Amino acid sequence: MDRSKFDFYENHPAASKLRLQAQEAGLGPVDELWVITTLGTDLTKLEEWIQLWKPCLELRSFVVSAEDLGTPEELRCFRELVFQVTGQARKKSEDAKFWISLAGGRKTMSADMQAAANFFGCDGLLHVLDRSHREQARLPTDAKDFLKKWSTFQIERILPVIIEQALPRNPMSDELQKLISSLPTLSASKTGSPVLDQYEKIMRDSAQLFANYHDELLDGRASTNFLALYSLPERVLNQLRGISIGCSKDKSAIQRELTWLKCLPKPELHCHLGGILSVEEMIEVARVHQAEIEHNKSLQDWLQAEWRPLIRQNCWEDLNKKLGEQKNRWRCLREPSSLNIRQPLAVCAFLLEFREKPAALEKLVYEDLTEDSFLSLGIERYEAIGNLQGSGLLQSEQTIRAATKILLAKAKLHNVIYLEIRCSPLNYTKGDLSAHQVVKTIEQACEEFPEISTRLVFIGSRHGEQNILQEHVQLATQMHQAGRSKLVAFDLAGNEEKRNPSEIREDFLPLLEKCIQITIHAGETAQAESIWQAVYHLQADRIGHGLKLGDHPELLRRFIDRRIAVEMCPSSNQQIVGFQDFMLPNTAHLPSYPLKEYLQQGLKVCVNTDNPGISRTDFSQELHQAARLSPGGLSPWDVLQLLRNGFTAGFCEREERKRVLRKAEQEIMQILQSDTWRALI
Repeated sequence: MDRSKFDFYENHPAASKLRLQAQEAGLGPVDELWVITTLGTDLTKLEEWIQLWKPCLELRSFVVSAEDLGTPEELRCFRELVFQVTGQARKKSEDAKFWISLAGGRKTMSADMQAAANFFGCDGLLHVLDRSHREQARLPTDAKDFLKKWSTFQIERILPVIIEQALPRNPMSDELQKLISSLPTLSASKTGSPVLDQYEKIMRDSAQLFANYHDELLDGRASTNFLALYSLPERVLNQLRGISIGCSKDKSAIQRELTWLKCLPKPELHCHLGGILSVEEMIEVARVHQAEIEHNKSLQDWLQAEWRPLIRQNCWEDLNKKLGEQKNRWRCLREPSSLNIRQPLAVCAFLLEFREKPAALEKLVYEDLTEDSFLSLGIERYEAIGNLQGSGLLQSEQTIRAATKILLAKAKLHNVIYLEIRCSPLNYTKGDLSAHQVVKTIEQACEEFPEISTRLVFIGSRHGEQNILQEHVQLATQMHQAGRSKLVAFDLAGNEEKRNPSEIREDFLPLLEKCIQITIHAGETAQAESIWQAVYHLQADRIGHGLKLGDHPELLRRFIDRRIAVEMCPSSNQQIVGFQDFMLPNTAHLPSYPLKEYLQQGLKVCVNTDNPGISRTDFSQELHQAARLSPGGLSPWDVLQLLRNGFTAGFCEREERKRVLRKAEQEIMQILQSDTWRALI
């Protein structure tokens, strides 16, 4: 009989479970056995059993200089020896299996072995329990008895339990192993514990480092990824850094990427309420006034006289020509001269004529723009696409509420857990609402989605009338002082060529005096000087777009040093300015999108949708678009870095930022264990 393969637990009531457990854990033949014990222990029986069972097995014994562990000095002496032996054994078994087992002894011995196992790492931690009662006879002492098949009554008293498996090695264990290797012999005495002293110092230092580093991460000061990611096995980290997203034209691969991106918890810092609706959603919002429109005779007469025949007879060329005659393409709908009717009823009535023809409305709004041609339009033509929604449609409590709920529902669908909504409340007051009522309506709609942490950013325009900008500043300072709204910041948007930040500083002084956070659209269509002015004249905490920042190296370094975030919007950046997209051959002559370069240099850059309705994008697609525009694509690690940058750059309160960041981290760690992640890799 091959005694080395003897099944000691053959008659155990849980024999099948024990075999399966050993198989799944990868427990195999033992080549070397190291034993730690106390002074006075007779090892002759153990040596005799090994000679009978497996003579080739190497046995090494380490004895602590105490017969029992009855004093603090003796306990520390044993702990010192455990760390010495475990560190040496771990180093010797780097290319082999390494298991640690407790087979009798005090509870402190178990704690010592567990601590050493967690520090040096091992393939598993095993305890062998003696479950005999006090009145039962003790187990046999003859070595030969341990090579016999025990009866069920005898063997059921012994139970091997795998406590933990695949314990990772602490990176700092290298330092301790060097100290162990320098010792002349592995031994311990009551007068000194060099290895244990060093271990305790390492753990104290690392605990302090972890606490400081963790706080730094949550405050957004460190240029690093989600903290929990660094606890993942090296294999997973290599996958996160080694896979490329946005580089394949294969539809199934793209779908797998989008599915994974959709699962991820997301921040959204740059989303304009006036540009969130697709044409189908514009019609959906218009339905809130359908009953009123159908019972308004003058409105029905206006539709019949001006628009309905052209729409129903599919006279798109005539319809387009009629709309194109207006300086503002949709002004005749927003302010029809022949009607004395409050806004936005005329716009809603026009939209409802396309209930059965949304594709026709799409063609009318976008003027045949396809993916190949929807690029490099310039800011004015891009913004004109959204003139039918925004201040054209959002002029009543009902339409504002409906549009906001559509935005929040889409955000929920794509797992956006932190959202900053940008709006210009005074632009939505032509339907008899006050600016305060506009804000209240948006906030009430947000409250219906408590799973999303929402905040508001007011927008002032460069190219509008100066008094409107000043009124928006006044509104922001009033609401900030009242402290009852979701308002967290103020934004300056619009054509950068109209007014420089330096010319607007005086208008911004009330905001600066109240320490209201500032974000500025800059470096989108203008040069880097516009970004410099935004930071130094308007004290911008964040910059929207920042596409020209790379042209000013000194300013870029300043951004990195001060952790000023850049809110990039890949789809609208492509559509307004134009960049290379490996999926579109006609973009080869365009410049490279700077996002990946910014990220690699340590700039706090994040990805946002800008105007998801106008740009025909969503919160997940925008991350994929960022990868498509980045040379070589983006790795999952890059994507997670972009998400973390967005969370830490949020303008919410510090405690809320921490809460959302922790929630995102927990979800990401779960996603990396999911089938969606496994499908991606």
